[in-house]
Amino acid sequence: MTDTEVLDFRSELGVKITGKNCPKPIQSWSQAGLTEKIHLMLKKFQYEKPTPIQSQTIPAIMSGRDLIGIARTGSGKTLAFLLPMFRHILAQPKTVPGDGMIGLIMSPTRELALQIFSECKKFTKNLGLRVACIYGGASISEQIADLKRGADIVVCTPGRMIDILCANNRRITNLRRVTFLVLDEADRMFDMGFGPQIMCVIDNIRPDRQTIMFSATFPPKVENAAKKILTKPLEIIAGGRSIVSSDIDQHVEVRPSETRFRRLIELLSLWYHKGQILIFTNRQETTDNLFRQLASSQYQCLSLHGSKDQTDRDETITDFKNKVKTILIATPLASRGLDIKDLNLVVNFDCPDHLEDYVHRVGRTGRAGNKGTAYTFITPEEERYSPSIIKALEQSGSKVPDELKKLNESYDRKRKEGKEVLLAPTGFTGRGHKFDAAEENKKNIERKQQKAHYGIDDEEEEEKEPLPVDSPTNVSPTTTTTTGAANNSTATPTASATTSTTATTTGGVIPPPLASDPSLPVGQQAINQILGATQVTSSEDAIKAAQLAASLGMKPVIKPIHPSIPLNISHFIEELEINDYSQQARWKVTHKVCIYLIFI
Repeated sequence: MTDTEVLDFRSELGVKITGKNCPKPIQSWSQAGLTEKIHLMLKKFQYEKPTPIQSQTIPAIMSGRDLIGIARTGSGKTLAFLLPMFRHILAQPKTVPGDGMIGLIMSPTRELALQIFSECKKFTKNLGLRVACIYGGASISEQIADLKRGADIVVCTPGRMIDILCANNRRITNLRRVTFLVLDEADRMFDMGFGPQIMCVIDNIRPDRQTIMFSATFPPKVENAAKKILTKPLEIIAGGRSIVSSDIDQHVEVRPSETRFRRLIELLSLWYHKGQILIFTNRQETTDNLFRQLASSQYQCLSLHGSKDQTDRDETITDFKNKVKTILIATPLASRGLDIKDLNLVVNFDCPDHLEDYVHRVGRTGRAGNKGTAYTFITPEEERYSPSIIKALEQSGSKVPDELKKLNESYDRKRKEGKEVLLAPTGFTGRGHKFDAAEENKKNIERKQQKAHYGIDDEEEEEKEPLPVDSPTNVSPTTTTTTGAANNSTATPTASATTSTTATTTGGVIPPPLASDPSLPVGQQAINQILGATQVTSSEDAIKAAQLAASLGMKPVIKPIHPSIPLNISHFIEELEINDYSQQARWKVTHKVCIYLIFI
């Protein structure tokens, strides 16, 4: 094709490209440079011609470029990176035991990882390639066995992959031969707080790798963070950024929350026999309640959320895909990447809280050129979400209901008048630990306050200068709580990080702790606080006394913690700061055998 023909064809496909020297798009599979076996399988699975995103991304990936691919839901993004990956791996020398994988695909959810794994296995069986799926919640021994047998392609979630890379002194597998890296639903990966985990994996992959990112939504904030791990990337957008497919008929209804269930029953009576139905909620509690209500209304349905066991989650997806039951109630866990055939209706029982979440939810229907319908319920109290819903409707060319316009106008008027209103989240702020200096600073401040409360001086802590703070965070230190019976408890002294002692009396009064002598060692101060002792007692003597009493079958003499506390206390709680101790010490503190020895 000439340059003019290329521009016309890209305009016809609706493809926009950012970056230099992008290869020309392909018009048929015969131009993709695939093997004969792959062509036969494409014909077998009825992939007649490339979709718009496949037409441009496949030649770009095969040329070796790093890439960000953005396309509407159901547009064939998975196949767009699998086909170049197969050709890339087949051109490499065969792997030998101890080599590790060549292609690595990372996804944010277990269900999406399993779906990519299933799609990959369609081709790898005939191509002589081996693929493994590594995800949390499943038996790690089986996954380790798959890796030890050898895997050319690994589909994984970040957390479990790091566990396996670090297990058995890093002898199970490695990343030495990884030259093709894919981040599917990459924006959600960074949104869910996987950023540090992803970087931990990427930092251990060779720098001459090829990195591919795909998603239907890619906000600029997340895109800027993602580009840090790419080298001179191409950005290919097919059909627009964060836009709902035109094959989906969208309906938005403003109604009070108490009328939503009645309206849902009306929709189910109309659509139950037409195909499969997916209902989204925002909370696990709502999912379980709605499941019970529909079951009591004689509707056979399934439920899916993150608190379910992984086996139950896998069986739920399998039963829904096989049409054992045609109604699935799910949290946004199911909004990314899942491809369900004959899914005709999506109902947002709870309104999505940002634009990208709405696009992915309704994108579960109307896939691969099929038609679909989506209903969204929004209550007057959720007016802060109306701008995002209106934007999604306008970008996809759908009609905006008058009631939704009025709700948005009311919300804008309140904001302009300076009234206190709730703001909708952006959805891409990132969760989880930041592993930065601010968290360490916060932890040190809390430790100093606790030590000051008990009169414990720590000269080493005072000499340390505070770390520079980038941003405030709210993370509390990890603690271990031990509870035991009161009438037969002797506390064994622990390491020097006792943080608080709480005793509940029969009268419900908790007196202040005893004053400690700063001249005594920290361990002795802790013993005095727990046992109420005034004489100097070494930790070894205290342990020997408790062990001798246990061997003789005697009850050790318990001194009151405070004169005002009677001996018949109902329970005793001790919180121990264990973060700064070695793994073996933490295990010793929390192991049931050691806990038993403390309260014999």
